[in-house]
Amino acid sequence: MSLLPNLNITFNQHKLDTKIYTIEILETRNALNQIPEAHLVISGAEQGIYTLLSTTGPGCEVVIKRDIAGKSVTLFTGEVIEQDVVVDNKKAHLTFQIAHFLHRLCRTLHSMVFSAASDVDIIKTLLSAHGLSLSDSSGLTYRHEQLVQYQCSDWLFLLYRLHANNLWLTTSEDKDKVKLTLAKMPSGVVPAGRVLKREDSLQYAGIVNARWQRRQPPFNSDITISHWDLKNQEMSTPPLKPAQLSFASGGLGDVVKTGDACSARLNYALALEPDELQARIDAMEAERQLTAQQIHFSVWGKEIYHPGDVVSVEGFHSSLDGKVVISEVRHRITAERWDTDLIAGLEASLRTVPALTPEIKGIQIGIVAEYENKADPKPWYRLPIKVPVFDNKRELWARIALPHASDANSFGFYPNPGDEVIVAFMENDARYPVILGAVHNPIKQMPTQFNNKTFKTTKYITLGKGETQQSLIFNTKENTLSLIRNKNTFLMKQDSIEISAEEKISAVVKNKSSLLLKENTLDVKGASSVVISSKKIDLKR
Repeated sequence: MSLLPNLNITFNQHKLDTKIYTIEILETRNALNQIPEAHLVISGAEQGIYTLLSTTGPGCEVVIKRDIAGKSVTLFTGEVIEQDVVVDNKKAHLTFQIAHFLHRLCRTLHSMVFSAASDVDIIKTLLSAHGLSLSDSSGLTYRHEQLVQYQCSDWLFLLYRLHANNLWLTTSEDKDKVKLTLAKMPSGVVPAGRVLKREDSLQYAGIVNARWQRRQPPFNSDITISHWDLKNQEMSTPPLKPAQLSFASGGLGDVVKTGDACSARLNYALALEPDELQARIDAMEAERQLTAQQIHFSVWGKEIYHPGDVVSVEGFHSSLDGKVVISEVRHRITAERWDTDLIAGLEASLRTVPALTPEIKGIQIGIVAEYENKADPKPWYRLPIKVPVFDNKRELWARIALPHASDANSFGFYPNPGDEVIVAFMENDARYPVILGAVHNPIKQMPTQFNNKTFKTTKYITLGKGETQQSLIFNTKENTLSLIRNKNTFLMKQDSIEISAEEKISAVVKNKSSLLLKENTLDVKGASSVVISSKKIDLKR
């Protein structure tokens, strides 16, 4: 008996007429933290296919339902992303590639800053921009001071956040809703429809064939993580342990306990927060378990399974039976049969992204923001900057690399608001910017008295402009050192010192000390008068 008449397919809420069109094949794929996709082939008379072609192009909404035990169950929902038509001998085939609405997140390229936001807030923001809503049961509350999405799609940035927090994102029957949960095996009794046995029956799902792949884990559960402790100026290793995660039980759960793999240790030059460190360890433990084994079950198509569901395997061997979390579901429906493939675990080559955030390599331009009335929320002596390549122009707190920074000692030349600075990022993580230096530009020009003709022989420090300008100038050609304040100068030459003032020069010695002027010839001149006053004056030869 054909399974296909039980399929109900709508394009933009218009039902496909199976009296006119023939459904040749339907394949769907749905995996944890991946975008569900479907492959649909429809055939029919040439003119009929042309009519369908004109109304079902890319962007067309598709809902595929299946009647199971008298109940209409959603098998797939999404939109057409690719259309392919083949015409042969008056019969035409129309092939659709369909993806869940999450694929909209792939059609973006953003660079932006998130401030004082939790990962749940960020994920909700990413999804809502594409008309999707989030059902959250993760329990995450930690708020990032600053987090950066850099030159990547919203989907890729979402994957980084899922991995960093050991989260699973799954779709629901509602087209615009997705679910967020912590990666773990749900508790409770496995329903009869989720019990997989070797024989097929009305009550249980019969396994057509099964395959177990087991690997030595890349490391054992002894995972430690260290990070840079800014306050104490040393590497810190908090006493953190992975959460008690489990993705299989019974004989299937014993696999991840075997082997003598080495312990794992991660070292970060970043000042990471405790919540983030714990989530990182949990994600590594989840990866360790999920890649230790991969199981493929092919069953008769009776049920609608979802990634994250738990199935119970029975009737093989004590080491092969047990409960396990499904990570991927595939359906293949033709006129002859409906096959369902259930996959548990992950391929070793498909491990999730190891970095905490999208990497920002090289250096960037930054603009110093106003900081006089802003206090660094952490005692790191940072300045707020804006990085022009980030779309939303939000500020980041950046540390400053000074030529000298020691205890109560500093080379205190901080840039001014509006200055253009060169910024690098610790471990390519955009949350940890460091100002390396500042550069002149057509707006913030260098002092006019210096140019490429003076660079080789003149080194200088100049502050202020116009009448408030102050300069310390080293001239290696003339071997002089000048200290200049407006029109007042102190000039040190090879064999002499010249002091010049616009109005007055004062030499004052305090604390009852003395001023000694000693030279072979001392010449004191006054254009109108010379005044020498003291309680006592001694003139000696």
